[in-house]
Amino acid sequence: MPIEVEPITGSAGAGVCGVDLADVSIGPAEELRKVWLDHKALVVHDQSISRTAPVGFGRRFGDLEVHPFTERDSEHPETGQRGIFTNRSFVSHIEGVDRNESDEIIGHLERQIMSPSGQCRIRWLKDTLVMWDNRAVQHAATNDVLPEHRRMERVIIVGDRPC
Repeated sequence: MPIEVEPITGSAGAGVCGVDLADVSIGPAEELRKVWLDHKALVVHDQSISRTAPVGFGRRFGDLEVHPFTERDSEHPETGQRGIFTNRSFVSHIEGVDRNESDEIIGHLERQIMSPSGQCRIRWLKDTLVMWDNRAVQHAATNDVLPEHRRMERVIIVGDRPC
């Protein structure tokens, strides 16, 4: 059965139906990889999977890494899309640019990142798996699930650098 894809926003994120992540064969994994690259983040509801299953699922996309530390490229290694790596926790200034201008540019980029028009908000339901491409999007969790709890298993694929 082919997977169904429903874009969440115009810029990033897609809901995926018709796949059991506990038993993803090579064909559906390749199809999911294409959807992931096209939409930069996947949301898959109704996945009753073990705590270790996200690791096996992540391995379908490449070798796993514990924590990335990479140089920054301006082009996505698989899609060729150009990108800018910026993150208020890591970027202090733009090298070779006047400090005031650098602060203004970084501030503008941060406002764009934080704008709801460029965000993909997830409606968390029981047994939901979300996958995003760290080379193309940023993740920020909000504490909006109380009094419930959200369990997260982080799986990072080794090799490519953020845009």
